[in-house]
Amino acid sequence: MRKFGGRRATVRASLLAALNITVAIFCYPALSQIYTVQVTGGEIQGAVKNGVASFKGVPFAAPPIGELRWRPPQPVNPWSGVRKAEDFGPAPMQNRGASLHMGGVESRERGLSLSQRMDIGHER
Repeated sequence: MRKFGGRRATVRASLLAALNITVAIFCYPALSQIYTVQVTGGEIQGAVKNGVASFKGVPFAAPPIGELRWRPPQPVNPWSGVRKAEDFGPAPMQNRGASLHMGGVESRERGLSLSQRMDIGHER
């Protein structure tokens, strides 16, 4: 039986913590409608609505396809330019019935993304 957690969970938690810190440091001071921040893979652009900054569909690891299938997660493939982070990423692969039960959410093998929201509507 395959054990859940381990290195993959550690990498995911580390990347999420890094994104949280990055968003908190670079986004909080600017209260504009569009936020652009630097993360491990490059720059991402999120949006602000009702005092909440959101970054959706941010990749946290390289897609587990080809040689990377059934291997520990690898660093995200860097991108050039600013990547829009305004839409949720695809769901991880799962059976068709589960996908339909969740409202027909698109699922792909490249579904290694996360979304982050941060309240910026109140002064500290």
